[in-house]
Amino acid sequence: MNDKEFDIVLKNVLKPDILPGDELNQMLLDRVHGSTHTDNKSSDTRKKSRNTVNYLLRAAAIALVVSCIGGIGVYAANYILKKTTVYEHGISVGNQEYNNDEALTEPAEEVTEIKEGTFKGGPDDKWVTKNVLITGGAYRNTYYDYSDYETAVEDIDFNSLFSESIGKAVSICYVETEEIEDKSKGKDYIYYKSYELDSTFDCNGKTVFVSQSKAEGIAENAAYSVIMNKTSNERSYTSKSGIEFTLVDDIEAKVGGTESGVSTFVMIAYGKYVNYIRFDNMTDDEIHDIMDKVIIPE
Repeated sequence: MNDKEFDIVLKNVLKPDILPGDELNQMLLDRVHGSTHTDNKSSDTRKKSRNTVNYLLRAAAIALVVSCIGGIGVYAANYILKKTTVYEHGISVGNQEYNNDEALTEPAEEVTEIKEGTFKGGPDDKWVTKNVLITGGAYRNTYYDYSDYETAVEDIDFNSLFSESIGKAVSICYVETEEIEDKSKGKDYIYYKSYELDSTFDCNGKTVFVSQSKAEGIAENAAYSVIMNKTSNERSYTSKSGIEFTLVDDIEAKVGGTESGVSTFVMIAYGKYVNYIRFDNMTDDEIHDIMDKVIIPE
């Protein structure tokens, strides 16, 4: 992933809408990872009880961020997120009870990032290069670059999102993020992990960015959100296979890092996967042609 594409990914990152103090933050993290029950706190307290475990991940260009709300529970493999909620500054799926547009416009907090190393793939590796970064001293992010999309999905535990090729691969990057183990937290502590495949394609001279992700060690009632500059023109499209999608334009997008334009977003959430696609300066007919190739596994 080059610097320009890295910047584009960073544009689409959400932090939690309410950031507790350090003491409350640590308490929440301990309860998220150490308990699977819901306690009976007051509604005011529950509104502040947002899991900020993913807050540190933004510096590592994780494009889709999870907000965990209300009752705390561990990751549910069959949790289905379908409906897309549209805000002025972004789109989201999942539990929107405490989510709001203000959350999407709060400035990001900087965190430290340390590079552990860069490695080249060997004769038995399908990936080309690997980069390892430590974010905030708490998360290890491992980036695997692949030469093409098909090789990546064959090598990782992801299905292809498309029935056929949608264009020429520009960059294919698979990211594994894991919370660094701490023996002092005990054997029952549930560590956070996420897996994300970020793919950029050239489709007849226009850019399509595809993000596929899943996570472990999060609350069941999580909200997954993508930041946009200014949403407009919400509409639906039913593909040839009968799948109905919600399309939303970002009318103040910075296409290619600096060029003003319109980017169209669609979130595709099913089972344990939460995906989204961004189309830069594409007509609806061009978008529909690609959406007709989207596969939703049974």
